[in-house]
Amino acid sequence: MKNLNRLIYTDNLEESLEETASLFEHHIKFYTEIIEKDKKVIKTFNKDFKIEHAKEVLSKAHLKHSELNAFLIAAPSYGIEAQNALLKILEEPPNNVCFIMFAKSPNHVLATIKSRLIKEDKRQKIPLKPLDLDLSRLDLKDIYAFLKNLDKENFDSRENQREKIESLLESVNRHKIPLNEQELQAFDLAIKSNSSYYKLSYNLLPLLLSLLSKKKTP
Repeated sequence: MKNLNRLIYTDNLEESLEETASLFEHHIKFYTEIIEKDKKVIKTFNKDFKIEHAKEVLSKAHLKHSELNAFLIAAPSYGIEAQNALLKILEEPPNNVCFIMFAKSPNHVLATIKSRLIKEDKRQKIPLKPLDLDLSRLDLKDIYAFLKNLDKENFDSRENQREKIESLLESVNRHKIPLNEQELQAFDLAIKSNSSYYKLSYNLLPLLLSLLSKKKTP
């Protein structure tokens, strides 16, 4: 069966989810809480996709499905524990089950999740500013100079700092540098740690040293 598993980046979660749902005769949505207020039914996105939501996905996915069933998962953010719980089933989906996840940003999803799904970007295109660093000719001197200049920059938000980490990952992909599971997790950790450290260079240094080590390894 054709690989239908997808990770869709979108500016509008509900619109993209409903559009995708219309493509499947059988589907299950994991994205809303139904709230009754003043005799009206209100749909609202869960604030965070948590471990209890992941367990519900796993429970229903392992039921016997005689026809293709699309599991549509969308949330403004995804808990790390919940994402880790989905890794195995995304790697080896049950028969007649496909998974389509929706996120507003690659930063909201672990690299280990992203590596298991075909990615589609339906967001309004805002290109990342490329890093002033040539990974094809990387050495310690370049790393030192790059991080020193980086420390002089003023970042107005943690989001801008995350974009730098994401730009590095994009540059890695552009140079076709292979990353194993542990190295992908290091990028996840850097993004998670972004809110804990004052200097972005603290998060980028181990990533750059790891890339330098890969370059020196025959």
